Amino acid sequence: MTRLERTTVAAGPPPPLSAGGGGGGWARPRAAAGELAVNGNHVPLGCTALLARRFDQPWHASGHADIRLAIVTPPAGGAVVVRGTVSAAPLAIVGADGAGDMLRLDRCEMPLDVTIGDGQVVIREWKATAPLLAAEASGRVGLPTGGAWEWVDTLIRDDFALAVDVDLAAAARALPGGLEIRPDVRVAGGQLQLAASAHAAGDDRLLEVRVTARDLAAVQGDRPLRWSEPFSGWLRARLEAGRAGRLLVEEARLASPAMELVARGGRDELAVEWTADLAGLITEAGEILDLGGIAAAGSTRGRVDIGRRGGTDAAGRPVAVSLFRAAVGVEGLRLAVPGRPEWRDDEITLTAEGNGMPLTGGMVVDAATASVAAGGDRLEARLSGGALVDLRRLVGRLGGGGPAGRWLTPTPTATDGVQIEVGLEGAVAAWQRRLAARGVLGARLPAVEAGDVRATATLTVNADAWRVPRASAEIERVAVAVAGRRIVEPRVVAAAAGAWRPDGTIDVSAAEILTATASLRSGGMTLRPATPAGDDWLGRLRGRCQWQADVGRRGAWVADPDAPAAWECSGRAWGTLEGVDTPAGQNCLVEVAAHQLALAERVAGGAARTVWAEPQATLTVEVTRPATGGDGTLVIDRVALASSTVGMAAAGTLAEPHGRRIVDVGGTLAVDWDRLSALALPWTGGRLRLPGGGPRPFQVRVPLRPPPASATAAVVPLPSAWLAAPGGGGGGGAHDPAGRGGP
Repeated sequence: MTRLERTTVAAGPPPPLSAGGGGGGWARPRAAAGELAVNGNHVPLGCTALLARRFDQPWHASGHADIRLAIVTPPAGGAVVVRGTVSAAPLAIVGADGAGDMLRLDRCEMPLDVTIGDGQVVIREWKATAPLLAAEASGRVGLPTGGAWEWVDTLIRDDFALAVDVDLAAAARALPGGLEIRPDVRVAGGQLQLAASAHAAGDDRLLEVRVTARDLAAVQGDRPLRWSEPFSGWLRARLEAGRAGRLLVEEARLASPAMELVARGGRDELAVEWTADLAGLITEAGEILDLGGIAAAGSTRGRVDIGRRGGTDAAGRPVAVSLFRAAVGVEGLRLAVPGRPEWRDDEITLTAEGNGMPLTGGMVVDAATASVAAGGDRLEARLSGGALVDLRRLVGRLGGGGPAGRWLTPTPTATDGVQIEVGLEGAVAAWQRRLAARGVLGARLPAVEAGDVRATATLTVNADAWRVPRASAEIERVAVAVAGRRIVEPRVVAAAAGAWRPDGTIDVSAAEILTATASLRSGGMTLRPATPAGDDWLGRLRGRCQWQADVGRRGAWVADPDAPAAWECSGRAWGTLEGVDTPAGQNCLVEVAAHQLALAERVAGGAARTVWAEPQATLTVEVTRPATGGDGTLVIDRVALASSTVGMAAAGTLAEPHGRRIVDVGGTLAVDWDRLSALALPWTGGRLRLPGGGPRPFQVRVPLRPPPASATAAVVPLPSAWLAAPGGGGGGGAHDPAGRGGP
C-alpha cells in the first residue's frame, strides 16, 4: 500500500479562469508513479448532469466547487489513495428531470484522507461541515456486502468511529419545501445525533451505535409542537475472540416515553421483546403522523423469536431456513376509528409460529400456524404448501391502501397451491364488532345481538384463484336486530364451496343455509365484478338458487315486537332465482309459489279466527337486458300473478330516458275485491268493503328515480282503465278488448 505521508497536494498557480466569477482547473501527473494532482477553483458542478444522464441517475449537482486533491493509484492496481479538500459554495442537488432543487446549501467543506480498496475504506481523516450537519469519521469501514448481518460482521472486525450531528432547523431551511412530517406539520427545530464505533474489548470486539433525537420542534398551522426526548436507540454487539468468532447482539434498544423495544441474540437465534402504552403511543405518533382521528387505550407486550437452521431447497441445494415464534398480549384494548364501531376487549392473546426464508420485500412461508384468543372466543389458522408473502401489499391491505395485487401467492414448487385451514368459535356479536372495527365488514350488515358460532373453512390459493373446497358454520341461539325488529333463530347451519378469482369474480359451486324459518340452496352461481359502467346485479349474476320459508315464522320477523300479537299468518312459500345468457341477452327469471297462506285474527280467549286464506298462489317475473343497444333498457318479458284473489298478466320495459328510471308495463288485471277487503282487515278493521271483480286491461308508466334537478317533470296521464269503477260479475266487457275472462 502506498504510504500516505509521501503524497502531498501539489502547489501551483491558480487556474487562468478563476477571476471574475469564472472557473477552471487542471489535472497533471506528478513525478511519482500513479500520482495525479487535481486542482480547480470555482469549478461549475452543473457538468455532473452529463454523468447523471449517462448513468441514469435521478439527480445531479449544481453550484461551484474548489478542489485540491491528490490521487495515487499503484501501477499494478490495488488500493486508491485520495487526499485533499473539496469545498462548495453554494451547493445544490437538483432532480434529473429539472423539477427544482432537492437540497440547497450555502456552503459545504470536506477535507479527506482515505484509501479505498480490498472491499473497505481506510479513513485517516474525513469531515463534512455544512449548516445542517457536522460529521467526522476515522478508522476502517467495510463496504456493504450481503445482508445486514454480513455488514455488521465486517464493521466490527476493525477499529472505526463515526459521529454525525444534524441540525433539523437548518435541514428544513435547506430543503425547498421545508422538512415536512405530514402535509400540515413542518419541522421547526431539533437535533438528531448518531455515534458509532468499533473497538477491542479484551480478546473480543465491540460495536456500539447510538441514535438520539432531542428538542424536536414542529409547527402545525399556528400551533407549536415540541418533544424534548422523542426517542433514543442504541445497539451493542460483541464478536467473540477469534476472527471466526460468533457475532452476538448483547442489546439493541429503541425507547420512547410510550414504548420500549429490545432485541438480543445472534444471526441463528434472535429475540425481540416490547412493551407499549397504546394511548401514549397513539398520542406520540399522532403528533407526527396523520392517524385520521384514531383513539386507543390499553397496553401491549410481546416477544418474537427468530432462529435459523440449515436446510435444502427443491433442487437439493443448501439454504438457511428461518424459524419464528411470536406471542403478543393486549390488555384493556379500546380502539376507536372514525366511521367504525369501537373495538373493546379486556384481554387478547396472539400466538404464531412457522418456518420459511426472508426475501427482499417479503418472505417465503413453508408452514405456519396462528391463533387469536379473547375470552371464550378463538380463531385458529394453519398454512402449508409454501407461500410467497409480499409484505408491502399485506401491510397496505391491513392499512386500507398500498400497492395493488395479491399479497399471497404459491411458491413455484407448490404444485397443489397453498393450503389454509381456518377455525372460528365464540360469540358472533363479539367477532362482528372486531371485524367491523377493522373495516372488514360493511356498516350495513344487521347487528347480531346473541349467538354462538363454530365455523371451519379450507382455502386453496392457486395462481388463478382463491378456492374454498369446503366451508361450514353452525350458530346456536342467534338473535339479529334489523330495522327495529328482532329476529331469533334457535339454530342456523350453513355450508358452501366456491372460488374468488383475481378479477373479482365469485363462483359459488354449492351453498346451503338452513334455519327453522327459511332455507337457501344453490348448485352453482357466479357473481361477476362491477364494470366501470356500473352494471347492476342483473348484468353480474349468473346461475340458479332456490329458497323456501315458513310464512308464519317469517311474519314474526317483521311484526312489531312492542305490539300485542293480534294477527298471525301461516303457510309456506318457495321460489327460484335464475340468471342466464341467452341469444336475446342477459335473462333473469324469478319464480315464487305459496301454499296454504292464511291470515287469522286472535279474539277473546286466545282463539284464532281465519279472515283470509289462499290455497295456492304463484308469481313469475322475467326480464331481459338486450344484447344489442347500450341505452340501459330492460325488457320485462312477463309478470304473471295467479291466485284466488288477484290475477295478472303483463309485459313492458324498464328504461332510463333523461337520467330517469321509468317502468312502462301493460296487461290485464283481475281482482276479487271482496277477498281483498278481507285481506286488508288488519289495517281497515272491517270498515272498508269493496265488492266486485273481473279482468281489466291496464297500463302503468311510473318513475322509480326522481329526475335530475335540471330536467323538466313529465306529466303522465292515467289510463282510462284506472278511472273505471270496478264492475261485478266478471266477463270480458268493454274494458277487456281481448275478450279474456281472466289472466
